[in-house]
Amino acid sequence: MLDDPFVNDAVEGLQKIKSNKNIDQYVFQLNKELHQHLTSRKKRKKPSFLNPQIWSIIAIILILSLIILSYFLIKYLLHF
Repeated sequence: MLDDPFVNDAVEGLQKIKSNKNIDQYVFQLNKELHQHLTSRKKRKKPSFLNPQIWSIIAIILILSLIILSYFLIKYLLHF
């Protein structure tokens, strides 16, 4: 842990705080800001109109219906 710069920075930051009450307030403020940041990320995420699986199903149904329609159209034109 002595060689880790993040641990050294954390220890230096804790040494600058004078009392335990300040540490508790600092931790509370950090947790509050983290919670706000995470909830804002969730709000920014726009839900998709339809997920890709539904689009695949719609495409398959459309292609199959075009094939069936083409079959009946060709069958009708050949008998005419």
